[in-house]
Amino acid sequence: MSNDATALSLIRQSLSSAIPAKINDAETAKDAWDELYGMCDQAYKQTKESSSEFENKSSDDKSEERTTMRDASYGDII
Repeated sequence: MSNDATALSLIRQSLSSAIPAKINDAETAKDAWDELYGMCDQAYKQTKESSSEFENKSSDDKSEERTTMRDASYGDII
């Protein structure tokens, strides 16, 4: 068995059944690895984007809360 075939076999064995069949259809270890990398990279980018959106919304909410509290305090003084 060649190194490529061994590597491909190990990649396939280490994956859960939730991984798409594209990996099982790969002819070389590089094909399988490239597909996995693409899937992980896409998931990473989506997570990063969602995290940024959450942080921006959270920051906006805190800013709005501070403004509301400041306005309420100012109104109490007048």
